[in-house]
Amino acid sequence: MPFARGRLRDPATLGVAAPSGRTVPCSVSVSLLWPDGSIRWLDLCFEAAEGPGVYALGTAAPREAPPLPSPPVQGFELVITRADGKQFSSSRDDRSRLVEEERGPVRSVTRLEGICRAEDGAPLFRYVFRFTRWRARPETRLAVTWINATPETAEKIRDIRLFVPLGFVPDRLVFGAERGVFDGPFMPDWPVKILQEDAEWYWARTRNPDGRWQNLSSGGANGHRCPGWASLYRGDRAFSLWVPRFWQEYPNEISINGDLLSIGLWPADAAAHLRSKAILPPNPDGEKPYVKTKYTPVLPHPYWAFFDPESGCLDAKQGLAKTQEIIFSQDPSFETRYWAGSLEPVRGHVDPEYVCGTDAAQLAGPAGRYAGLFDECFGWFERHAALSETYGKFDYGDYPYMVPAPDYMTHPGTKWGHLGEMPREGYWHNNEGDPLLGLLLYYLRTGDAKAWNRARLAARHLLDVDLRHHPYFGLYTHSYGHCYVETAPAGAPDHSWLAGLLLWSAMAPDPVSRQWVLGCGEHLLTFRPDFTRVDTRTVSVHLHMMCRFFDFTGEEKYRHAARAPAEALLEVQKADGSWPAYMRASGRPDTPGFVDHAIAALADYFLLEKTERIRSALDAAIEWQFRTGDLLVPLVAYALSLLARALGDPRYPALAEKILDALNQHQNRSPDPWGRGDIGWAKFQVHSGPAGAPQGRPRQFCNQTRPLMPGFTLAYAQPAAAVLTEK
Repeated sequence: MPFARGRLRDPATLGVAAPSGRTVPCSVSVSLLWPDGSIRWLDLCFEAAEGPGVYALGTAAPREAPPLPSPPVQGFELVITRADGKQFSSSRDDRSRLVEEERGPVRSVTRLEGICRAEDGAPLFRYVFRFTRWRARPETRLAVTWINATPETAEKIRDIRLFVPLGFVPDRLVFGAERGVFDGPFMPDWPVKILQEDAEWYWARTRNPDGRWQNLSSGGANGHRCPGWASLYRGDRAFSLWVPRFWQEYPNEISINGDLLSIGLWPADAAAHLRSKAILPPNPDGEKPYVKTKYTPVLPHPYWAFFDPESGCLDAKQGLAKTQEIIFSQDPSFETRYWAGSLEPVRGHVDPEYVCGTDAAQLAGPAGRYAGLFDECFGWFERHAALSETYGKFDYGDYPYMVPAPDYMTHPGTKWGHLGEMPREGYWHNNEGDPLLGLLLYYLRTGDAKAWNRARLAARHLLDVDLRHHPYFGLYTHSYGHCYVETAPAGAPDHSWLAGLLLWSAMAPDPVSRQWVLGCGEHLLTFRPDFTRVDTRTVSVHLHMMCRFFDFTGEEKYRHAARAPAEALLEVQKADGSWPAYMRASGRPDTPGFVDHAIAALADYFLLEKTERIRSALDAAIEWQFRTGDLLVPLVAYALSLLARALGDPRYPALAEKILDALNQHQNRSPDPWGRGDIGWAKFQVHSGPAGAPQGRPRQFCNQTRPLMPGFTLAYAQPAAAVLTEK
């Protein structure tokens, strides 16, 4: 929950009232402060004792409730089996660290972190267990993270498995299947495995004592998409678990063998099926592993990265991480609660009008007559996860860099005819233009739960896969396999779109993830070139991020680091108001480029310094942009919104309105699900080939669609709508 600057300083007096006015138990913790020390974001967890309705946060004395005990952390073991068969376990780490993150009356969070070690003490991956429990809920949530922080370029891993403390030998097994529920006896000498090997198939099998693996229910428990929950019973004892996104983040496995219960986070048994897929090679150019050195095509979507078909192992690149959540319970009501959809706490949505009035979320505000523009942009992201089938352990939450249409020709004589395919055909988007920021602003402005869920998936993927975690932190540029075959080193300033992750770290408090995001800022601080001799996009995004990190942390080192790129832009700006795409880099053309990026970044910096020199430079650049006639520039709309708020000059919102009108007019509103919501790229028309189109050929998706413009528009045009006066 956000607060306006200076409004709240001490959360200790806060209480939550139910619709009836009765105070309910709550836990509060400060997530982010304003520079003046007042609270900017507050994390609030309360018991919605009266069901759905409007609950109010006020200064009434909170209902007294004792702090919760810490969640049980013993008995959980992460075991990683390397390609050579050597096993590394979290239980062998005698230097693990236990941190009590929160211990309130409603919620407690405990973190266990360390290094998985072999019997001889040799280290492999780092691990983080975060246990969360709630006062009125029998379930505990465990978030398991593994991180490859080894000195090797990559590690070949055969199996990653979490062992769960069962404590008894069950005699009854119940689990969710696609066609219903399996509910039958469990025999200790008949182990069971439920393996989701693909987004479209899972197996539920038991091993006959004679060694054969056989299908439960003669195949009736198999199916396409497994719900990922299971319950084990013996007498009055019960143990249940659920792995959210079990099929979406395949491969996953639930295994029961006597009193051993484990979750295969990378199950070795999935290797045989993964070998049948199109596999991204780790060295497509034959020059350097895990690096793309040539601008040439490799293969289009769909394909699998992070897999070595020769060894059948996960090919975990250095710096890669992965987090998965498991809900577990010893309460017999688990299945009833599963069917009621109540295994996870409900997300409360703050009144959007209140949010917009706090100014805590980078100018989130009412959309007015442009609400449809932003709804369609959000719809693009909501549809494309399923349309592009972006499922899989390391893909879920991201979007292909581009989706070409059937008329996107690459034969000889066309733009890419010399290559036969577009070189970026298999890139992943990697948050270019910060769609995560756009999804969060859309959620705050509308209170739409679907937007929160979409943002949560995007943030989790970004934090784990698109971020490098060792030996430094940094966001990867769009590339093949997210980061598997990199097109630029992680942390390259020209694609470090991190404002969304900063906002996420305030809205979804997790000190581990927050340190990762701040680590990216620390790495950007080390970038100190001659800014007059690098490209304008690099200068601009770096300046933009330094301003954003200063806004969220209040640390002067970011404000200081913003001066050099800002001075470079002011120095190199041309007389017509534009910037050369490559600044003063030797041997580069003098043609304008990335002017919209420079305008947005300088507007950010203007809020810090507010000099006439910066304003004059901005006015000249904005005038140049409008002279070009290209108004599909959400970044310029963002800059105009900042200037409008800072100066109160009516010229700026009037110009922002023209950009919003252009975006609105050029948005694809066709019935085609692929291109709808895009701006400037996707077309909906009859595809006429070399001989023309025969009568009756229908209109279709044409050219291509990308996340770029829907993402930019959500992230940077929504603030512009907030400064307009409704007609």
